[in-house]
Amino acid sequence: MTKSIKQIKQMVKICLSDIKMYSSSAEALILGTGAVESKYKYFKQLGGSEIARSYWQIEPTTCVDNIVNYLGFRESKLKLVADSNMINSEVLAQLNLKQASDLLTFNVKFAIQMARIKYYRVPKRLPDADDVEGLGNYWLKYYNAGGKGSMDKWMEAQEILS
Repeated sequence: MTKSIKQIKQMVKICLSDIKMYSSSAEALILGTGAVESKYKYFKQLGGSEIARSYWQIEPTTCVDNIVNYLGFRESKLKLVADSNMINSEVLAQLNLKQASDLLTFNVKFAIQMARIKYYRVPKRLPDADDVEGLGNYWLKYYNAGGKGSMDKWMEAQEILS
């Protein structure tokens, strides 16, 4: 594992703990997601649209949906995310697509937390942290649904984490 991947792993643990959404399974899933989505190289989606942002390739519409339809109904969790990112919770609750895009691009902590919330909203239990194939299937079904992902790409990306 490279020093930069070790640092990202530490960041993921801290960022998820800050919003009380850490588990070893969540950590493994978020790390794997970044590896397969961007290889930890890109903050903007490659190709023509450049819509998805951060290492975790989150679209601003997904981010706003997380805020409106999840955090908007959980005031204490909204406050945790806002405080963790030094954002006023009223401002966070009213985030528009441009602001979401900027936060996802320039604030790694916020991006990690939005990726975790996207997964947290899935009504299916996370696979075990050491179940690489199970985590890959979870990513493919719930995060990359309709995308160009595959289990081959997931497994190839896992080499980045070793």
